Amino acid sequence: MGYAWADEPRCYATVVVTGDDAELIGQQATELSKRYWQARADFKFVAPAAPWRNAWPPRWPKTRRAPT
Repeated sequence: MGYAWADEPRCYATVVVTGDDAELIGQQATELSKRYWQARADFKFVAPAAPWRNAWPPRWPKTRRAPT
């Protein structure tokens, strides 16, 4: 996982567990997915981040055109 904004409904991870004991597979998949979700609190930003309101709408100087 390397996407800092992945903590939202449209972004998700998949847990795949294989074996021949359906009950154990279900238990292990559930445990692994819970640990994966709980680990999101440990992720750190490696670059400065600001609220989107600081970046939108773009504020271009009146003498300069916005890039196309």
